Amino acid sequence: MGQTRYGIVSVADTAQAQREYDDVVAQYTNADGTKIPDWIKAPNGKPTNLTERQWTHVRSGGFKAWFGNWEALSRGVILRNTPVVKMPTGSIPYASNRRSEIKKRLTDWAKRKNFGGFYDTEIGRVQLDFHSIKTTLGHPRWGEKKLRAIYTLEEGFKHAVYINSMPDLIHGNLINYYFAYRVDDNGTPSLIFCRAQEDANKNKIYLHEFYTEAEIIKGGTVKPGAVYDALTDNATF
Repeated sequence: MGQTRYGIVSVADTAQAQREYDDVVAQYTNADGTKIPDWIKAPNGKPTNLTERQWTHVRSGGFKAWFGNWEALSRGVILRNTPVVKMPTGSIPYASNRRSEIKKRLTDWAKRKNFGGFYDTEIGRVQLDFHSIKTTLGHPRWGEKKLRAIYTLEEGFKHAVYINSMPDLIHGNLINYYFAYRVDDNGTPSLIFCRAQEDANKNKIYLHEFYTEAEIIKGGTVKPGAVYDALTDNATF
């Protein structure tokens, strides 16, 4: 056992603290041993004023069990103060009864429009282009609301708040970075979640796909579910 100014610290307590430290470090470590960009960073993306031990401690499960998930709360506060982007209403241009035709038409439209661009974020520059539409519509489950959300991406991602990062479930050597921005869906407040991913071959981060809040709630996708839960546990939008 060890002695602190507050009393005796047991071997079990010390071992538990080390396990929690190791767990936090693992969350911020790539498969190759390098750290992801928000390692030892404050929630605003700037270098932390804490020591490494202090920084990992306040992110540990034990700390959050006592004091709450402050990370989710801080991100929620930031997000609540961002501009709201209106989703279009009415008929959707380039719509069709065939999903493959919708995907092709919208992808071609994005190419002609020179859709997207590069966005500066706290994890670095993120590219949005026609590939973002192509990949997200390549998944089997989407509906009219997702089509309307496409037309909010360029403006919405300007105001997107970085939520957190997770290793990719399929390609463990790649990191997914999750963002969210607010939309007004015909008078109903909602969120659009975006998944950016490292492109190892081109050495860039690009917007891989996006999800409407309704998709996540209904279970249309499971990948960002933990992101949604963490963000909304202590925040109301």
